[in-house]
Formats: sequence, C-alpha cells, structure tokens
Amino acid sequence: MQASTTSAVDSALDTLASTMAGELVRPGDEAYDEARSVWNGMIDVRPVAIARCASTDDVRGALRVARPYAGAGTTSPASARSTVA
Repeated sequence: MQASTTSAVDSALDTLASTMAGELVRPGDEAYDEARSVWNGMIDVRPVAIARCASTDDVRGALRVARPYAGAGTTSPASARSTVA
C-alpha cells in the first residue's frame, strides 16, 4: 500500500476501534496471532485488522471501513469469518 493509503487505513481503523462495542485486533496486539488463525493450518493470512463485532452497529462500521479496500492485495474480493460464542 502507498503511504497515503496506509495513513487513511490507519485513521479509519482508529476511528472504528474507538466506536466499536467489540474488539479490533491489529498486528502487534497480543491477541493477533490467535485471532488470525484459521482451521486450515496451511493458510497463513495476515489481515490489517480483525473486527470482533459485538453488535450489528459494529458489523456495519467494519464493513464501511473495509469496503473501499476489498480485494486490495488479496485473491478474493473480501473475506469474513464469523464466530458465535
């Protein structure tokens, strides 16, 4: 990503994190490696952020932030994983 794009993404993620009821996990966070793991150990993805949404407003906010960047540097338009606890 270009520096201006990275800055815009960081700013959008900061705003999202401050408004979420759930948790936004990023590289460098203690929970990042566990949060990014998938059932297939052959897949090693490193997303810019992982939104652990606690409400529909969290989901809306996460999608609003992610949508402009969907597909940037990925092989699919966007991917999401949902866990119900």
